[in-house]
Amino acid sequence: MTQSDVLSRCAVVPAAPGRENGGIMDVKTTTAAPLQSPSAPAATSASLPPIKTLLPPRAALIFWGHARKVVVLVVGLTVVLIGVALLILPGPGWLIIFGGLALLATEFAWARWMLKQARSRFEQLKQAAISTWNHGPAATAPPRSDD
Repeated sequence: MTQSDVLSRCAVVPAAPGRENGGIMDVKTTTAAPLQSPSAPAATSASLPPIKTLLPPRAALIFWGHARKVVVLVVGLTVVLIGVALLILPGPGWLIIFGGLALLATEFAWARWMLKQARSRFEQLKQAAISTWNHGPAATAPPRSDD
């Protein structure tokens, strides 16, 4: 049974007049159709427990979307802070910081932008290192003349 099958069997109805529930809606429950294998006898709907939901389907999706963002934010910032600590302590600090940014980039545009900037800066540094390795250090001082 899929989630949409479960949600289609749930209906949210307004609270009855005179109920003091702070505007929370009552839940009308129905029973789900049984999952049957071809060889099993048919189950009666009275043997299945009712399905209850506290939120309408759209509100539940919004709630869990926000909850996921909060969890990703907390975990991602924790990973980034551990990476910052590992810059001072022995450990792979930059690798952990980029991992935390990648985790944050799954949910936040600002983290995607920061990760993109970090990647482009890394590529610039990599090209400069390869160039220096292949051709030697660039001349920073003009050659001296013997006058």
